[in-house]
Amino acid sequence: MSQSSTDSKFYLFLIIGILLCAGYIAIFRKQIPSIVPPTTNTNTNASVQNTNTSNTEDYQNSGGNGTTNTNQTAYTNSNTAVVTNSSTNATIQPILTIAEAIEQAEEKNGTQVCVRGYYQSSFEFSAMSAQVQEQNGIQRLVQPLVWIDTVIPESAVSCTTTVSGQQTCLGELTTCGIFRAAGDGEIGFGHLSQYRYQLSR
Repeated sequence: MSQSSTDSKFYLFLIIGILLCAGYIAIFRKQIPSIVPPTTNTNTNASVQNTNTSNTEDYQNSGGNGTTNTNQTAYTNSNTAVVTNSSTNATIQPILTIAEAIEQAEEKNGTQVCVRGYYQSSFEFSAMSAQVQEQNGIQRLVQPLVWIDTVIPESAVSCTTTVSGQQTCLGELTTCGIFRAAGDGEIGFGHLSQYRYQLSR
């Protein structure tokens, strides 16, 4: 076999090998998905909501049409409170003492009021009074009492556990709700209906 024939075959096999390699490379590249580095989205316009639980209170008031309205109360100072209802505009409510609310019971009956006084809660008990006094080493509210059925923030009261394992809480605070007074011969409010006055959501 001549040298020229041998060289021709060598170059032919070389060209065929190059073509086969190029084909395999093209097929292999199609099977590998392109890798895209993940992007990081930084939102510098995020809003920040700051809730001050020391001077705000959320509570719910059932509407007459079966709906539930959410109210928020912000205490601007010791004399007034701003009450915002989900279905109405904000209103400024004067803050009454418990004694004032009871004195104006007939006038305030069925209306929304804000009262300030001493609040105490324990097993089957949730009430406010104008005064508190110590009896046998225990702080107790002084009559007359107003049964409280509003949301009281935990930060507004100080709670202790008695020897029997029951928790009792006491604090001086302001809360808002619908004030109701039972007339003579009418059923009262709260546990065993023994309270003449009530402040409810």
